[in-house]
Amino acid sequence: MMLRKKLQADVTAQGEKAIRAVSIPLLIGVNIVTQLVTLCISAKGSVFPGADALMSIITTCSQIIAGLYGVTMAGYTFFLSRIDALMASDATLDYVVGSIKNRFKYLIWYITCTVLMTLFFSILLMYLPVPDGEEIGFFYRLFCNEFVLFVCFSIVLILYYSILVINPNCVEKEAAKLKKKLSRENSLGSAAEFIALYDRIEGACNAMIPEAVLRQIHENRGNRFEYTLELLHELRPQLRVVLPDLNRIHRYYECLVNCAPLTASREMCLLARRVCALLEERSVRRS
Repeated sequence: MMLRKKLQADVTAQGEKAIRAVSIPLLIGVNIVTQLVTLCISAKGSVFPGADALMSIITTCSQIIAGLYGVTMAGYTFFLSRIDALMASDATLDYVVGSIKNRFKYLIWYITCTVLMTLFFSILLMYLPVPDGEEIGFFYRLFCNEFVLFVCFSIVLILYYSILVINPNCVEKEAAKLKKKLSRENSLGSAAEFIALYDRIEGACNAMIPEAVLRQIHENRGNRFEYTLELLHELRPQLRVVLPDLNRIHRYYECLVNCAPLTASREMCLLARRVCALLEERSVRRS
C-alpha cells in the first residue's frame, strides 16, 4: 500500500537525518585522532611485535571478532522477534517500533562493514610476508596498526549495540524523542483534550470506510489506524490535503501514550481541534 510505504519512508528518512546529525561530526573527530595516533605508533619500530607474535595477535583478534559478530547477529534476530511480538500486541507502537528498528538496522550494517574490513585486513596480513627495509617496514606497520584499529572499533560498536539492546526503557525513550520532533513547542495543552479529539478523528475517519472493509482489516490486522489512512488516500481523494496532518496527529498520539509524562503540546491540541472540525463538517455534508 502506497501510504504505508510512504510512512515507512518518512521514518527511515528521519532516522537517517538523526544518524547524520549525531554521528558525522563525532566520526570525523574520532577518525582524525585515531589516524594521527596510528601514524605516530607506526613510525616507531620498537613498539612493533615480531613476526610470530604478530601472526598470533592477528589470528586471535580475528577469531574474537568473528565470534562476537556471530553472537551479535543472533541477539539481533532475537531482538527483532521480541520487538515484533511487542508491536503485534499493541497497536500504538507501530511508529515508535519502526523508528527503533531502523536505528538498529543502521547500527548493524555499520558493525557488519567494520567487521568485514577487519577480516579482510587479517586475511591480507596472514598472506603477506613481513617485508625488509625501513621504508617498506613503516607502511607494513601502518597496515598492521590499521587492522588493530578496526578490531578496536568493531569491539566498541558491538559493546555499544549490546548496551542499547538491553535498555529496558528503549521504547519509552524513543517515543519521547519522536514526540519532541513532531512538536517542538514548549507550551502545554491538555492531554485529555488531545486524546478525546483523537478518538473523534479516528471515529470520523473510520466512518468514511465501508463497514465490510473495515471489519475485515480489524479482524486480520487489528485496530490499526494506519490502514484507515491508506484507504482514505484511495477512497477519499478530497482528503489527501489533510492526510499529512492526520499522519502527524496519529504519530503524536502513539508517542504520547507510550512515554511519560502524559502531556500534549498546545500546537498539537490546536491542530487536532482544527482537523476534527474539518472531518466532522465533511461527514455532515456527506450525510
